[in-house]
This record gives sequence, C-alpha cells and structure tokens, in this order.
Amino acid sequence: TGVLEDTVWDLLWQPMPGEGTHGRDIVVHAVEVTAQAQARAESERLRAEAEAARAAAEQARAEAERANRAKSDFLAVMSHELRTPLNAIQGYVQLLDMGVHGPVTPPQRDALVRITRAQRHLLTLINDVLNFARIESGRAEYDVRAVPLAEALADVRPLIEPQLAARALDFSVTAALREPDGRTLPAPAAWADREKLQQVLLNLLSNAAKFTAPGGRVTVDVVADPADAARLLVRVADTGIGIPADKLDAIFD
Repeated sequence: TGVLEDTVWDLLWQPMPGEGTHGRDIVVHAVEVTAQAQARAESERLRAEAEAARAAAEQARAEAERANRAKSDFLAVMSHELRTPLNAIQGYVQLLDMGVHGPVTPPQRDALVRITRAQRHLLTLINDVLNFARIESGRAEYDVRAVPLAEALADVRPLIEPQLAARALDFSVTAALREPDGRTLPAPAAWADREKLQQVLLNLLSNAAKFTAPGGRVTVDVVADPADAARLLVRVADTGIGIPADKLDAIFD
C-alpha cells in the first residue's frame, strides 16, 4: 500500500494488453493468503513448542517431588537406625556411672561425662539432618529459651579439645561478660536455641582448629554488642590464616 510497494509492482508486473489491474489483484491476494498461511503455521509451531516445554517442566517437577520424597524417607530410616546404637551407648554409660559393673574412679567418671556429651552432640547432628527437610518446606522448629552462656560454652569445650590438642593449640574461654567500658560481669543467659547455638560455636571452633598452625592460639569470649544493648556477641578468634577478603560476604551463606 505504500509508495515503495506500488513502485516495485510497477517494475515487476507488466499486464497483458487489455488486462488492466485484475491480474495484479490476483497476485496480491495470493501473496496475502500465503503470508497468512505462513503466520498460522508459525503460530502452531510456537504453540506446539510451548506445550512440549510445559510437559517437560511438569515431568521434571514430578521427578523432583519423587526424589524429595525418597530423600525424606531415607533420612527418616537413617535417623532411626543411628538413634538405636546411640541410645544404647547412653544406656551403658548410665549403667557404668551407677557402678553396676564396679566402682568408678573420678577420672573414669569424667570420661563418662565426656562420652555422654559426645553422644548427645551426635544425636543433635542427626536431628539437624532431619531438620533440612523441614527447612526446605518452611517448617524449621526452634526451641528458644534462656541459655546460660557459661554452660553452653562448657558443653562445647570437651567436643573441640581433641582437635585443639592434636595441633598443640592454646585454647582459652572467657565466659564472663566484657562490657564496652572494660568492666567484667558474669555472663548472663542468652535467648536462643541451645543446640543450634552450640552447633554454631562448634563449627566456628572446628574451623579455627583446622586453619590455625600448630602452636597457635584460639580464644572465645563474650561481649556486649555496642550497637544493641539487648544483644550479646560470642566471639571466636584465632591466630590462623584468616578469611580472604573476597570470601567475607559469602561465609554465612
């Protein structure tokens, strides 16, 4: 319909004598019909591709759901199988502590306490594995209560001491609260999930032990957060290699 199109037709179309524009109209109509057929075919092709993609996505979703159910079933069975021997360990430790098999010396009793703590920690790790499924579904549960920080730190210490001793690392824990002005007060209780708090501390201490050269030092202390009077900071420091600057933003992912 534009000037350019008319010019092209004038150049390409040479009507027979007496034919007028009828032949040209037929060609124009044929071109329009062909274009419509091509557009319809292209639309059908795109629709077919979209339906195929939708079917593939639905199949992938179904397979992912099956895999997730299989994972949940596996975790449930695994947790049951692991809890059984752990409960047996706890039972035998209690029998030994009661003196059923003979008198228990103070060093032996101290070893039994350490075994009990390790058993409870391993049981906590098993429960944490199960919590991954709950986290994915948005159903993670927290047992938040007042946690005496001195007790939480004392429970973590026996679990990390073997790693520290193996690398001859000096380890110190200051459970007292250090105020910004330098005063030292007994560490209060923190509002937290005790098991998860201890797991975080154990992870930090394990990393400190792993990346600190033999003969180094690892310290833990408690300070008041200068930016928030209602919050406490439990700090883990070491003389190790530190964290690269380009990894600082990702360490809590």
